[in-house]
Amino acid sequence: MFQSIKLAFEKNLIIDKERDYLDNKIRDNIRNGFSHAEMEKVNNGKPDYFEMPSYNFGEVTNSLRDGEEISNNLVNVSTLVPAMQSEFQKIKAEAIALPYFKSIYKIAKNIDRRLDIKKEYYK
Repeated sequence: MFQSIKLAFEKNLIIDKERDYLDNKIRDNIRNGFSHAEMEKVNNGKPDYFEMPSYNFGEVTNSLRDGEEISNNLVNVSTLVPAMQSEFQKIKAEAIALPYFKSIYKIAKNIDRRLDIKKEYYK
């Protein structure tokens, strides 16, 4: 992607602001993180732990049998657990997908417009 961005900039198909956005925000924070599964980039800013209830199945069975309230203990779960990292990745992907698409679409439309101008210039 670096070479494509560089070439597009050299050919005046993208401007400084677009190049910086593609190089710094998109390539490093989104594209590399997701395509190379770099969880530390994708999940940057997530908490190290979160609390969730923990149940003992034997105690739940006994509580249900005896008509008692089911008790639970809150435990800290590491967000480094692969299943949790995948869930955080999914949540982040859902949050950034539309804004990411809109920004890339806008740049693509700008490139298309610039190509049309170049085409007209060379007629």
